[in-house]
Amino acid sequence: ARVDTVDREKLKLMKEAGCVGLSFGVESGSQKILDFYQKGTTIGQAIKAFNLCRQLKLNTHAYIMLGAPIETRDDMEMTYQLIRKIKPNLWAVFFTTPFPGNYLHDYAKERGIIRVRDYVEYDCAQNSKNSNLPMELDYLNREDLEEYRDKINHYLIKRTILARFWGVITCPS
Repeated sequence: ARVDTVDREKLKLMKEAGCVGLSFGVESGSQKILDFYQKGTTIGQAIKAFNLCRQLKLNTHAYIMLGAPIETRDDMEMTYQLIRKIKPNLWAVFFTTPFPGNYLHDYAKERGIIRVRDYVEYDCAQNSKNSNLPMELDYLNREDLEEYRDKINHYLIKRTILARFWGVITCPS
């Protein structure tokens, strides 16, 4: 789902129909980065969507992207802080990958910053897992992205383990 398209009524109807959770492309906790991605969403909408899901006992999955060409450590810290606010049940942290045919690919190609040489390097999950940077970045390096990927993952893993131990978080089986 998109954080800008859910409201209480829609979520209640979805739950009544059997929905147990939603996945959202949160992407970033920095409005500057969301605007760069041309998401058309705001940080406030993300917070509201996750709060509504929590109130209605719907599980949430947040997709996060690190490594926009204009991103800084401050932007990644904002993403980390947003994750701490929205507290998703599930999550995935990816390194931003410029897929052919979209705005980001055109942006990266025009600037000569694409590092992808083979189609398998368009796999954003593998890029994150293997710390492969698909673009040259002005303000960040591999170690910066690894640090924040791991910081987000460690926080959420620790939170999930403790919350499940205490019976606070549920996830579909």
